[in-house]
Amino acid sequence: MGGILIGAGIGLLLAVHGFAHWQLTTLWGSRAEASSWLLGGSAAGLGTAMWVITLIVFLLAGVGAAFHLGWWRGAAVTAAALSLLAMGLYWDPRMWIGAATDVGVLVGLLWIRWPSRELLGA
Repeated sequence: MGGILIGAGIGLLLAVHGFAHWQLTTLWGSRAEASSWLLGGSAAGLGTAMWVITLIVFLLAGVGAAFHLGWWRGAAVTAAALSLLAMGLYWDPRMWIGAATDVGVLVGLLWIRWPSRELLGA
């Protein structure tokens, strides 16, 4: 029973974090962050693509975690890494909580290795 609740909780948190990327995507054109400090203002389309892909992968990871599907960890790590890359390219100080969340996902899955494979699968 505990594994089911933990999987559902992790899945929900990953999906909520994914929807934070949706907010960035839908407001993107009117935001100053659409200009990359590294790539310039012409890279707004790249930023939009990165946010949308990150949203989709976080949602998939959330579904995978909720249903204990073997691939969810890889999807969550990929989404967090892509999210950090996008935030690094389009940094705004208001993104700090998203960056902290991504680091937490990576630390939890790769370093602490929580939740265990026995508890939640792959």
